[in-house]
Amino acid sequence: MIQGVSAVSNLERIIAQRQQTQAKLNFLERNIPHEIGITEIPAAGKGTMMFLIGTFEQSQCCYFSLGAPRKRAETVADEACNQFFSFLETKGVIDEYLADQLIIPLALTKVTSHYVTPRITRHLLTNIEIVKLFLPVTVDVVGNLDEEGLVKIACPA
Repeated sequence: MIQGVSAVSNLERIIAQRQQTQAKLNFLERNIPHEIGITEIPAAGKGTMMFLIGTFEQSQCCYFSLGAPRKRAETVADEACNQFFSFLETKGVIDEYLADQLIIPLALTKVTSHYVTPRITRHLLTNIEIVKLFLPVTVDVVGNLDEEGLVKIACPA
């Protein structure tokens, strides 16, 4: 199930509706259940975004896209949806944003952990190196930068 929000700040609501419509078309085309809401967010400036959360049996993923001057609302929706669809084509169990955030808590456990991420990012690799400076853990990454990969964190007993 996909839940999403199409939001605008200090812009016409029709922009959020266009993003919502485009996202719904993307999910209907692939027969993916979805709920996409619309909201207006108070802000100092103008802006728009599409935010999507994919909920699965054991995990979630989150993808988004931000608007920009002269960037069509449909493009904002397509960008967020395409990131989600790319995730579905991998063996990833969590998105690349959570992958780097899990390094610290898993390094603090007394067990070996592993997970597949849809994309090895520089941020993930940096977090791993920082954690290894402070904790006696072994972290192995199998895969190449910007590609799907396996992260294995081994903690001493």
